[in-house]
Amino acid sequence: LISSYVDGDDEETRMMRRAMVRYMCLAQVLVYRDISIPVRKRFPTYTAIVKAGFMTAREMKKLSDIDLEYDKYWVPINWTFTLFHNARRAKKISSDVMTNKLCDELRVFRQSLQVVCNYDWIDLHVPVMTIIQFIFFVGWLKAAEVLLNPMGEDDDDFECNYLIDKNLATALSIVDESKKHTPSIKPDQFLSRGHVDAMYSRCSIDDAVRPLVGSAVHAKFSSDDRNLILPHESMFDGVQIF
Repeated sequence: LISSYVDGDDEETRMMRRAMVRYMCLAQVLVYRDISIPVRKRFPTYTAIVKAGFMTAREMKKLSDIDLEYDKYWVPINWTFTLFHNARRAKKISSDVMTNKLCDELRVFRQSLQVVCNYDWIDLHVPVMTIIQFIFFVGWLKAAEVLLNPMGEDDDDFECNYLIDKNLATALSIVDESKKHTPSIKPDQFLSRGHVDAMYSRCSIDDAVRPLVGSAVHAKFSSDDRNLILPHESMFDGVQIF
């Protein structure tokens, strides 16, 4: 959406788009480094985040200067909202509807990060693992330890660092490189046929196709039931209302 809605090829607009997606990735880093040991090892300090390119030294100073004893995950999100507002004032976003849509999507992103934090802060499980410890084998205990912290360093845990790298690279590519390589409109191969023939490879042609059909599609009714339309009996019929 940022690539499509924040329009312009000048240097200022390009830097603005890149800053928007970078601030969103920065908010993700700030959250993940507080709930994931691998991410915390990668970014132990704000300086490490600066060296990784997620924020500048000037932005780090602004973040550090905020006198708040609680978390500051909201700061990059707030910066992004400000950039949306500035882009709209500068006519880089063509309408208020587009600006509102960008703000809505950013709120959804922030809420998703909040959900991740909530799962880390609040223990949603009954202490079943303590009971199982005295009953089942050590293998079950090891599996339980992995499940207790899916953001840890085990082989089966979530690759948080990979997600951070992928989101940054993909976001910057979307708003910068891919915007310049939009293909021209050409007739597709189905235009002259008038209908679409689904094509399959030789190894998949014999596989059964199970279409998504609603459970009520094949319901059978008598012709009388289908053609007779009657008014529904109201629950208030015969009731005197003062």
